[in-house]
Amino acid sequence: MISVRSRILQFLLLSLVGITLLNASPSGAQPALIGLDSSFSGSQFESTRYTRISADGSTAIGFNSFRFNAPDDFVAGPVVWNRTSGATLLAGDADEPPFRLYDVSADGSRFIAGGALTIGGPEQLYILQEDLAPIALGAPTDFVARDSSAYFSPDGLSITGHTNRHELNDEGLFFTARSAWRWTEASGMQSLTNFPIRVPSDRAGTNVVGITNHGVVYGNDYQNVTGTISFNYPIRGARWATPDSPEQLTDTAGSRIDGIYGISDDGSRVLGVGNIILDPESDPIDRAPVLAVLDNAGADDHWVLVDFRNPERGTVKAISGDGSTVIGELANASTSFRFKATVWTREGGAQTLTVLLDALGLDLPDWDFESALLWDVSRDGRTVLGDAFRDVGGRVGVIRQSFLLVIPEPGSGLLMGFGLAILARRRNRN
Repeated sequence: MISVRSRILQFLLLSLVGITLLNASPSGAQPALIGLDSSFSGSQFESTRYTRISADGSTAIGFNSFRFNAPDDFVAGPVVWNRTSGATLLAGDADEPPFRLYDVSADGSRFIAGGALTIGGPEQLYILQEDLAPIALGAPTDFVARDSSAYFSPDGLSITGHTNRHELNDEGLFFTARSAWRWTEASGMQSLTNFPIRVPSDRAGTNVVGITNHGVVYGNDYQNVTGTISFNYPIRGARWATPDSPEQLTDTAGSRIDGIYGISDDGSRVLGVGNIILDPESDPIDRAPVLAVLDNAGADDHWVLVDFRNPERGTVKAISGDGSTVIGELANASTSFRFKATVWTREGGAQTLTVLLDALGLDLPDWDFESALLWDVSRDGRTVLGDAFRDVGGRVGVIRQSFLLVIPEPGSGLLMGFGLAILARRRNRN
């Protein structure tokens, strides 16, 4: 990680002015689809996927890997993209262990990074920031950190995550589970207490999905009922106001939340699935298994995304920080029961990506969105990160490329020179 610090510094310096300009201007005034830089080697055997964006929509992070001509000539590393400075590949030398970026702060200036100091060694977690003095997060002492996920709080002062631990079960089989943690500058790394094991042969574990400015962690409690590497059944939505106080989530009507996928910045809206009481006047046992946004303040404000009683299915990836927008996939009669990338909004309901692009008037003949995937959404719900196939021509031909979709606010007709200049530059580059 030391050898790539200069490249991180270069990126941060180049992007600083761009972040300031972006934050000083209203976002999403003009619809646009921005193709993110994906090629750094010119190799046909190259792959780049961006999976997270900052809350202000200015910065995306991902991972790139590519080979040159020799089978063992392989380089991999994280990628940071900014609206002003473009993409920066942070890969080190081929003989160095790769590291990953797990999250980016709201303004795009800080990153949670993880990687081994030596090939095959345990993973270490850091905060990378503008002055390039990494802050070591450490790890809980009862397991070796590997394959982590981590998330900033909206204000960037707290971090939560989960990390795989590896051990042998009672039958001598290799067993993988997840342990969750919370980090603050004042308290350092603190393990989150698991729920009591419900069946003697079970193993308990936790994965988390987010943390509020008040340090409240949201995630899922799971029990390993098989004694194998299957660690996701059954799942219960949960939160931790303090590291040692796990609480299983229900809404105010007592509907159990069987799993959560994201939270709004203040924790008032939870994206989850469960047997939800849709009609408070109905029999309490008459509950619909739905994928819904649940309002902790009241049971009458369920925002149903997918009602599994109907012939439709769906999955979700993220909810915007303000709770207005959800992204994921939906399969129903309108999609010929094929899963399609979908954006849910309060004003527009469920719109597949192709329908949304048509509504925005975006004509993109070199893109194929039939198998597109959506990964993240900005705080205001107006910038969506995804990827799809694109024909870039030449000897490379069709590639899988990431994009940012900028969705204007309803009724917005302003033309922003800054946004148009970015779009024009991206079109010329890509």
